[in-house]
Amino acid sequence: MPIATVPLAAVAVSRDIQLRPIDSYWIAHLDKCYKRGDRFPPIKAFYDGRRYWCYDGFHRLHLYRNRLSIKTVEVDWEPGSQPDAKLAAAGCNAEHGLPRRGCNIKAAVLRARGRITTNFFSFATGEQLSAIAAAARVTKTEAEYILERRRRIRRRSKKDISSRVKLNRSLSRHYRDWGFLNREKKKELREEWKLRRPAKRGIRVRPAHP
Repeated sequence: MPIATVPLAAVAVSRDIQLRPIDSYWIAHLDKCYKRGDRFPPIKAFYDGRRYWCYDGFHRLHLYRNRLSIKTVEVDWEPGSQPDAKLAAAGCNAEHGLPRRGCNIKAAVLRARGRITTNFFSFATGEQLSAIAAAARVTKTEAEYILERRRRIRRRSKKDISSRVKLNRSLSRHYRDWGFLNREKKKELREEWKLRRPAKRGIRVRPAHP
């Protein structure tokens, strides 16, 4: 891939590409290293003819733009577009730079899944799972585990939504004539609904005093 020196304003930074927010502590560490005399590798980006879409080096770009008076930057670029940068950003920082956390690895796997397969929540085949693991720079077992947990959470959320809909329908029957009731009747209904609430752990629901 060719390395070019381009103006800093020509490098585009998109939140859709970046998987994690900027870490201020890591920025301070990079600033200290730069002032000590260390120099960083070029920014990696895809060039679509108009912009350089950065996918590796967001913290360095933040340092150059906000803490250092740098106008040009070296970019290791290759032909591509913004969607290519989104997929390539999933595998960044797997071996160097700021280490990835568990939530970053999960986001990388889910992004690779959305770019490689058409149906996001269907079962991935062997070839698709290998491609997802290679794009996110994780093992095949880790990618399969993250996707399986995602499917289970979605099934559970579907059940919760259906139960909430049933509960809202039942409550709507009670609240339908609420505005036409007098004060005494409303008080009786409140006490009755308090008894119907499920008991919390370690706390018993006692009947209201007469």
